[in-house]
Amino acid sequence: MGTAAPASASDPASICGPGYYNVWTDNLPASTVYVEFNGSTDCAVNIKTQNIGTPSAVSVYIMGPNGASPNNGEDYGKYSYYAGPVYAYAPHSCITWGAGDGYINRDYSGLCG
Repeated sequence: MGTAAPASASDPASICGPGYYNVWTDNLPASTVYVEFNGSTDCAVNIKTQNIGTPSAVSVYIMGPNGASPNNGEDYGKYSYYAGPVYAYAPHSCITWGAGDGYINRDYSGLCG
C-alpha cells in the first residue's frame, strides 16, 4: 500500500477504486486525510501535501463497527505520496478512523452512513 504513480496520487476516489465518493476531509500539517464511501464500504487514505515524492512518515487507519479485517485496517510507514487505502465494510454503521503525517496524529469518530 502507499505507492502510486504521481498522476493518481492526489485523487482519493481513484486511490480507493471505482464508485467511491468523498464524505469527509481534514487537513493535517503535512497531509490531508479523506474518507470515501461507495454505498457499503468506507475507504480512508492520507495524501501528503509536503515532501511529496520523498519517503516520509504518513499513516491512516479505519475501523467499522466490528473492527476492520486483518491487514486492511491500517497502513503506516515512510511513503512518497500517501498511506492507504484502507477499508471497512460498514453499511448503515458508524466508523472510527485516524491519520498521522509525522507532525500530528488525529483520531476521529462519529461518521455514520
